[in-house]
Parts: sequence; C-alpha cells; structure tokens
Amino acid sequence: PLGMRSVAVFLLFIFWLATTPMPLYVIAFFCLALFVITGVLSADKAFGYLGYWVVPFLIGAFALGGNLQRTGIARRLALRVCSLPFVQGRPWVFFTVFLLTTGLSGLYFPSPTVSTVVFTSVLISFFTSIGIERGDRFAGLLVLATAWAAVLGARIAPWGAAGTLVGIGITQRITGYQIGLFEWTIYGLVSFFVNFVMMMLVSRFVLKLPTERIAAALRPEFIQQERAKL
Repeated sequence: PLGMRSVAVFLLFIFWLATTPMPLYVIAFFCLALFVITGVLSADKAFGYLGYWVVPFLIGAFALGGNLQRTGIARRLALRVCSLPFVQGRPWVFFTVFLLTTGLSGLYFPSPTVSTVVFTSVLISFFTSIGIERGDRFAGLLVLATAWAAVLGARIAPWGAAGTLVGIGITQRITGYQIGLFEWTIYGLVSFFVNFVMMMLVSRFVLKLPTERIAAALRPEFIQQERAKL
C-alpha cells in the first residue's frame, strides 16, 4: 500500500509540473505534505530534506545568477560574445559559441546547475536587450539548449557530477581497472563534442530555431548602442 501511495503522489507531482496550475514551490511543498498525509513518510523525515545541502546550494546558485543580472555583468558578457568578429551577423555562429562555452564550463564549474543558472542569466540579459518577452518560443528553446549543453559538459571531467565518480568506483571494483583523471577527461571531451554536434543538428533542423529574431542584435551598430547604455 505504501508503494502505491508513493506512486500516486509521484504521478500527481509530474502532472502538476506539466500543467503548472500553481507556482512550483507550492507544488513541491504540497507534495511533501501529501507524503505525510498518506502515511508514506513522517513529518520530520519529509520536511527534514529541506535542510539537505542541495537546498542552500541551489539558493546560492540562483542568487549568483540574479546578481549577475543586477550588476550588469551578464549583459556585458552577452555583448562581449556578440561583438566577436566571427560572430557578428551570424546567428548560428553565436548559438554555437555560446552553447560551446556553456558546455565547456563543466571543466571548472562543479555542477551543471551552476552552469545553467550562470549562462541562463546571460541569456536573459541578452533577451532583455533585444526586446524578447517572457514566454517567447525562441527564448524557451535557447534556454533549453543551454541546459542541454551544461548537462553534456558536466560529464567531461570526473568532478562534474557525483554519478561520474560512482561510475569510476564501480568500474574499478568490477574490473580492477582504475580510470585516471586525464584518461576520463579525454574520453569525456570526445563524448561531449559528439553529443554537442548532435544537439546542434537537432536545434537547427528539428527545432528550427528562428535565427531572424537575433540577426539585428548581432550588428555592430546595435552592440555599440547597448554598450553605451551600460
């Protein structure tokens, strides 16, 4: 019975995430309460997870992203990418450079969550500059692609995700072979670039990102105007 109750709450949680009838934090809190009401977890155990390290970690990551926007650093980074000589006037080159930078940030950011938050903050500042409103399909697809790139980049180095270290440990225990840091990174880079190419092909030929939305923003005149506002 407890298992079926857990499945019922989980399915309800997925349905609410898909339909979003209320803010996400309300959905999450209400589902925790449902676990207590249905007897799956005690109140102490259900709400005790709020003290887990992931919660302050995510709060800190989003605080970092918010400060990047508030201080104007995110906009400066966006304009810096747009002003590169080989990017100006070439929307797909802009997409490639931005998403590649996001993915390779997995080499120095310890979590894809941090990469996603930081580079999404840069995107939001960029969208604000070119007049793209919240809920726009183009903005949603590019943010989704940013999250994809961050997740792909998190597997390049062993420290990018906890699951990577677990996999290395299991491999050593089963086969007796120790995968070294340099060896894993080499294979991680090869895997990243293969998956990155596939992601860009899907973005261009399946999702068909409307590049005309940002073509004007990649002109030198527009970049100079935005820099003058900083």
